[in-house]
Amino acid sequence: MTRFMLDKKQLIISAFENLDVNLLDVLLDDDKTFSNVSKKTFVAVYARFVRFIKRIPEFDTTYKSYKAFCDLEDVRREGIAFVNNDGICYIKLIFTYHEDEITDIRQCKSLETSEIEISKTMIGISFYKDEEKCFKADKDFFEITKICKDAVNILRNYIKEEGALSMNSIRSWFLAYEDFYIYKVLPWGYSYSECAEFINYFTLFRKYKTSDEVEELSKKFCHEFYSFPIVHKRNISDWLERVNNEIVRAQKGFWQECDFRKGFFLESHVKVFLPDFYYTQNLGIIMNKYREWIPASSSCEIRMK
Repeated sequence: MTRFMLDKKQLIISAFENLDVNLLDVLLDDDKTFSNVSKKTFVAVYARFVRFIKRIPEFDTTYKSYKAFCDLEDVRREGIAFVNNDGICYIKLIFTYHEDEITDIRQCKSLETSEIEISKTMIGISFYKDEEKCFKADKDFFEITKICKDAVNILRNYIKEEGALSMNSIRSWFLAYEDFYIYKVLPWGYSYSECAEFINYFTLFRKYKTSDEVEELSKKFCHEFYSFPIVHKRNISDWLERVNNEIVRAQKGFWQECDFRKGFFLESHVKVFLPDFYYTQNLGIIMNKYREWIPASSSCEIRMK
């Protein structure tokens, strides 16, 4: 029995070394909780993290396990740091055992190892409060998550009816939920999985809060540029510096994935009407084409904050 369980423990550690989600899913017991969440949730979150790691082409995904210790608590705890050849640790875990059986797995970022030098530790995995086995929903939870779901549905209906989001629809949606985000979501919402989609949309569209003002200013500067009889460094250097100093929310050209014929660009995975940002986009193209002519005292490129 002991030998079998030791082999199983080593297999679980090997699964973390090899980023083997399928093996981990087979080895972990279905009826146990890990990090206070069900085995299903634990494996799903870990799988999402593994997919993220594998999408980074420059990362060496050959990880080895190293014994590590945490001295922050009264009792020194032993764990394992999983580190690649570049010294990047993708996760630090403490395994809890009972009679040679793994009963819990928890992340501990405070683990330190003397066996290898760690140059960087990745953020690892985390879980929402409403994913925990002992979570009990209260009135605030139902109120916050309902508003989040309603807000997301409004955006989905916009896209369903219009095919993409307009500047006005983004701004009106953002302004309608700005106070809710500040006073409800920021203090509590980040703990709830059912608020995640709303938070993603809100942070994605934050930069569009003043997009109409930026578009008007971009239009003014574009028409000034079009009026130059000859585009030469002597002619436009002052104009470039003025634009660069006054507009700090302009995009760097068409850096998003665009469909010019259908008239939209992709902001993350969301379709946004391209004509609403015509001058903002064109000014970005102009500024990046001639950015080497911007005087040295000014910034080298316009930015989207």
